Amino acid sequence: MRKLSDFGGDLEQGGKTVEVSSLRLKTVMLKIHWLPLYFNIGTLSEISSKFGKVLRVTDEHFDYDGVEIATEVRRVFIEIVYHIC
Repeated sequence: MRKLSDFGGDLEQGGKTVEVSSLRLKTVMLKIHWLPLYFNIGTLSEISSKFGKVLRVTDEHFDYDGVEIATEVRRVFIEIVYHIC
């Protein structure tokens, strides 16, 4: 029997490719509002790492008349392991 890690995420069978992943892993996006612009993203990543593996932290921006405006919203993408009982 082959392990899940042997597939590298993809498995080809009968001319079709399927993605193989663990049911215990889930990637979630947390949207954090009203976080001051001066708040350190590294600190946010460190705090969030207590809940799972932080994949990335991004700032939310929008354009207004060609000017990029920063908001006080951050997105934290975390990979969480569920404990199935």
